[in-house]
Amino acid sequence: MANASEMVQLLTALSSGQNQERQQAEKMFQTAKAGNPDSLILGLMAIISDESVDEALRRQAAVLLRQLVTKGSDKDFAFAKLQPNVKQEIAAELLRRFESMTNQKMQQKIGDIISKLAESVCDQEDQRGWLAPGQCGWPTLLQAIFRLADCMQNTNTVLCEASIRLLKDVVDAFKTEISAAQAQLGGVVQNSLQHQDVKIRCAGFVLVCELVGILDKKVWAPLTVTGPVLTQVLVQLCQANLQEEVQECLQQYLEIASVEPDFFKHQLLQSMEPAKTLATLVKTKTGLEEGIRNMAMEWLTVYCEKKPKWLF
Repeated sequence: MANASEMVQLLTALSSGQNQERQQAEKMFQTAKAGNPDSLILGLMAIISDESVDEALRRQAAVLLRQLVTKGSDKDFAFAKLQPNVKQEIAAELLRRFESMTNQKMQQKIGDIISKLAESVCDQEDQRGWLAPGQCGWPTLLQAIFRLADCMQNTNTVLCEASIRLLKDVVDAFKTEISAAQAQLGGVVQNSLQHQDVKIRCAGFVLVCELVGILDKKVWAPLTVTGPVLTQVLVQLCQANLQEEVQECLQQYLEIASVEPDFFKHQLLQSMEPAKTLATLVKTKTGLEEGIRNMAMEWLTVYCEKKPKWLF
């Protein structure tokens, strides 16, 4: 199963339009998952990194690998069946491939696998995914992400953006460790929001919102100073007509308004932002997707429901 050509054949058959061929491939996949998970996982990893393989198959391999490292039943959680040394090898290799991958879409796929694996290895209630017996966590992951997500250390803007987004995705798994790493976290946030690349600033925006939504208030409270910068980033994204990124940021704003509305309190008292900017979006009739205007209106509605005294 670790043979590259055999793995390509299996992946091709799994998406076949012929029922018999697809069902046979699914049976082979389930057999490998149960009896030879090491070879299956390593084979999928090899396909993901092989640029000679069709990208659609590589993406398919990434989706399957993500499923295999996700906590679930004993039948489906293939990563749990591996020996500790193999688990550690796979974890380290995923980090190396994330850093070295030049295909942006595949890099994001590897990041998705890493974030899902982080949930498994950091689950204190379920030892099946731990990298070593008696040791919960992934000691090298957070430091690697901090290094790659800091724009002052990493000048590769594509990798830096992907790393900031990966940091955002592992906040919940590493809540305690991130709360204790204020200096490193502050550097990543500050450098991303000040970066000349608007997409890196966007990544910094969603990271801040994720931190506010998950960390304890005493930890995220210093981030309230980023409020004016976040509003500025939102305006810049609108000016650049990056409407997908605008919607992503508005979704994050909405979530914060729902769970931590106090994050906006100081900024609203000082400048009525981000309410003014969002009201402007609501009133903009051309050049913006309807979804953006709706989300801006929804933020105003949600915040007023959470903080009705703000209206008076």
